[in-house]
Amino acid sequence: MRLLTTVLFLFVTSLVYAQEDLLEELEKQQGEQTDLTLQTFKGTRLINGHSVETKPGGALEFIISHRFGTLNSGSYNLWGLDASTIRLGLEYGITDRFGVGVGRSSLDKSFDGYLKYKLLHQASGAQPFPFTMTLLASAQYKTNKSGADEALSSRDRLSYAVQALLARKISSGFSLQLAPILVHRNAVDQDLFVNDLVALGIGGRAR
Repeated sequence: MRLLTTVLFLFVTSLVYAQEDLLEELEKQQGEQTDLTLQTFKGTRLINGHSVETKPGGALEFIISHRFGTLNSGSYNLWGLDASTIRLGLEYGITDRFGVGVGRSSLDKSFDGYLKYKLLHQASGAQPFPFTMTLLASAQYKTNKSGADEALSSRDRLSYAVQALLARKISSGFSLQLAPILVHRNAVDQDLFVNDLVALGIGGRAR
């Protein structure tokens, strides 16, 4: 009888300790959450290019962008100011991760549109991830009818680009982005350019 009581006591004690360990583990797992890194950049644009950020779902933004000429153009062109191009654009967030945009630029009198999707999100905590990745696909149609562009067909006026935007918020005051891009132009001057162009953009934010 005493042996049976001892065995039962040890069995119940082990169950209690096992239950306490399980509860502690569950509380630990529930207490550790995944925190998404916010505001890698302050907006959807990084200078004249895109950043990894997307518009919040339902948000619409009107953007006016300027790109000036070169400083070495001299005082006659006001050091690039007279050679500036302007783009008017609309950006809309369909969801927090997926957005679209359209625009019109004075360069080649072109119209453009894009699709943008945030595929991966930098995070810390239970499921950490080291960087944010956003995919971008765009198309452009130039309507300029002067000079060599006058004889272009509708197909030859089109160009396309695909881009992977990779960024990491290294600290609260510093973010870095890499932006490999592939551009395809249907028609180019074969003596000067190629149809397919691969490039790498680098940008950052510091405060």
